Amino acid sequence: MLTRDEAITRLNLSPRSIEILVEDGLLLELRATGERLYPEEQFSGSGIDAELASFLGFFRRLKLDGDQLWAWLNGPLEELDGLTPLRALRLADSDEQMEELRFLAQSVWELEALIDPALERTDWLRTATDSEDENGIGDYTPKRRGGQHAS
Repeated sequence: MLTRDEAITRLNLSPRSIEILVEDGLLLELRATGERLYPEEQFSGSGIDAELASFLGFFRRLKLDGDQLWAWLNGPLEELDGLTPLRALRLADSDEQMEELRFLAQSVWELEALIDPALERTDWLRTATDSEDENGIGDYTPKRRGGQHAS
């Protein structure tokens, strides 16, 4: 695990940029210990592991904290023959296998969201039919950009 300062140094970003990556669901931040920690598995060289960040994109639709998601990623699943989702992600060597893993994650968490109202969906990730640029300035996610058009 990397501390907040170590993650800032490793990525060569400002503290606010790290917060934006966390808000955008591209970087997991764990807080169970009271300290902000970042699993080293999500870093690649001096950047973020793009494969894991892409996979994490699905989870922006659910109100999960980093600790919940990290626990799920590291728990063995029967559907994966006892592999953890993180290990299966690392072993996936084709787009088809990645899509199967995304489908599994979606299936599991859609069911969890139906069972547990605390996991209600956010509107961060819009579907293709409603992802229009309402104000015409390329501002699909105004909150994370923090510009004058932020809500």
